[in-house]
Amino acid sequence: MRALKAWDGRSCEAPGRRLSVSASTLHRYCSGATVPEESAVVDRLALLRGADEEERRALRAVLTSKFSQLMANQS
Repeated sequence: MRALKAWDGRSCEAPGRRLSVSASTLHRYCSGATVPEESAVVDRLALLRGADEEERRALRAVLTSKFSQLMANQS
Protein backbone atom coordinates (compact mmCIF):
# COMPACT_ATOMS: atom_id res chain seq x y z
CA MET A 1 0.00 0.00 0.00
CA ARG A 2 2.83 2.40 0.79
CA ALA A 3 4.20 1.98 -2.71
CA LEU A 4 0.81 2.82 -4.18
CA LYS A 5 0.65 5.98 -2.10
CA ALA A 6 3.31 7.72 -4.16
CA TRP A 7 1.28 10.92 -4.34
CA ASP A 8 4.22 13.04 -5.42
CA GLY A 9 4.20 14.94 -2.14
CA ARG A 10 0.44 15.39 -2.00
CA SER A 11 -1.64 14.59 1.06
CA CYS A 12 -4.07 11.71 1.35
CA GLU A 13 -7.05 14.08 1.17
CA ALA A 14 -7.58 14.26 -2.62
CA PRO A 15 -6.98 10.56 -3.32
CA GLY A 16 -9.13 9.70 -0.30
CA ARG A 17 -12.03 11.64 -1.79
CA ARG A 18 -11.60 9.78 -5.09
CA LEU A 19 -11.68 6.48 -3.18
CA SER A 20 -14.62 7.52 -0.95
CA VAL A 21 -12.57 7.21 2.25
CA SER A 22 -11.26 9.85 4.61
CA ALA A 23 -7.68 11.08 4.39
CA SER A 24 -6.94 9.58 7.80
CA THR A 25 -8.35 6.20 6.78
CA LEU A 26 -6.26 6.19 3.62
CA HIS A 27 -3.19 7.15 5.63
CA ARG A 28 -3.81 4.25 8.06
CA TYR A 29 -4.16 1.84 5.13
CA CYS A 30 -0.96 3.07 3.49
CA SER A 31 1.03 3.05 6.73
CA GLY A 32 -0.09 -0.49 7.52
CA ALA A 33 -1.84 0.58 10.73
CA THR A 34 -5.10 -0.94 9.49
CA VAL A 35 -6.14 -3.19 6.64
CA PRO A 36 -9.18 -2.47 4.49
CA GLU A 37 -11.91 -5.06 4.97
CA GLU A 38 -13.08 -4.57 1.39
CA SER A 39 -10.79 -5.29 -1.53
CA ALA A 40 -12.73 -2.73 -3.59
CA VAL A 41 -10.86 0.12 -1.87
CA VAL A 42 -7.56 -1.54 -2.67
CA ASP A 43 -8.57 -2.11 -6.28
CA ARG A 44 -9.63 1.52 -6.70
CA LEU A 45 -6.37 2.75 -5.17
CA ALA A 46 -4.34 0.45 -7.39
CA LEU A 47 -6.24 1.57 -10.48
CA LEU A 48 -5.81 5.20 -9.47
CA ARG A 49 -2.05 4.63 -9.32
CA GLY A 50 -1.94 2.73 -12.63
CA ALA A 51 -1.33 -0.79 -11.30
CA ASP A 52 -1.93 -3.60 -13.78
CA GLU A 53 -4.01 -6.73 -13.09
CA GLU A 54 -1.02 -8.74 -11.89
CA GLU A 55 -0.03 -6.05 -9.40
CA ARG A 56 -3.62 -5.74 -8.14
CA ARG A 57 -3.86 -9.51 -7.70
CA ALA A 58 -0.59 -9.57 -5.72
CA LEU A 59 -1.76 -6.68 -3.54
CA ARG A 60 -5.07 -8.43 -2.80
CA ALA A 61 -3.17 -11.58 -1.78
CA VAL A 62 -0.94 -9.63 0.62
CA LEU A 63 -3.90 -7.81 2.16
CA THR A 64 -5.93 -11.00 2.52
CA SER A 65 -3.02 -12.58 4.38
CA LYS A 66 -2.55 -9.51 6.58
CA PHE A 67 -6.28 -9.32 7.35
CA SER A 68 -6.31 -13.01 8.31
CA GLN A 69 -3.35 -12.44 10.65
CA LEU A 70 -5.10 -9.49 12.30
CA MET A 71 -8.30 -11.47 12.79
CA ALA A 72 -6.37 -14.41 14.28
CA ASN A 73 -4.61 -12.07 16.72
CA GLN A 74 -7.96 -10.69 17.90
CA SER A 75 -9.26 -14.16 18.80
